[in-house]
Amino acid sequence: MNEKYQELYEEIGVRIKSEREALSWSQADLSRESGIGQPRISELEAGKKAMHLTTAMKISDALQVPLDWLVKGD
Repeated sequence: MNEKYQELYEEIGVRIKSEREALSWSQADLSRESGIGQPRISELEAGKKAMHLTTAMKISDALQVPLDWLVKGD
């Protein structure tokens, strides 16, 4: 995996986890709210995998954060 992309995946994972924890949600809670499986959320938070746009949209909607912030951090 390209190092540049790996860093991006890890940064997105940190943002997902921090917002989830700010809501006092477990991964199971985020899974239920987003419709994304808990194992997949775990992989994303760990920065292990890229995500499709539809996955990012579902997670940003569930966490009530802007999609661009989730992806770029801006």
